Amino acid sequence: MKITFVMPCYPWTPMGGFRVVYEYANRLVARGHEVTVVHPSRVRYSPQESLPAYRRVRKTINSMIELYAKPSVSWQSIDVRVNMRFVRDTDVGRIPDGDAIFATAWHTVRSSDSRV
Repeated sequence: MKITFVMPCYPWTPMGGFRVVYEYANRLVARGHEVTVVHPSRVRYSPQESLPAYRRVRKTINSMIELYAKPSVSWQSIDVRVNMRFVRDTDVGRIPDGDAIFATAWHTVRSSDSRV
């Protein structure tokens, strides 16, 4: 089975939710499934889902970090069979098709279709 997880951002620091997804991915590939974990650098928000000021500042800082640092996950053991993808955004074409696609945060659900 092809399984895709769409994460909300790059994993710059250890986070519990990310650890859970990576553990799922490790266990699923151990059972013979094809697993992809997609990390977009940004997720589009519709106008009614605008961010508060402190989150805009945080997002700007993260964008600056992305210019100089390559994302990686050194704080979690990840099976080499897990396809880790670091993409610019969640536009259609950057998210691989799968038998099951999991949106791991509220803003990853509708972000791939700007018509909604």
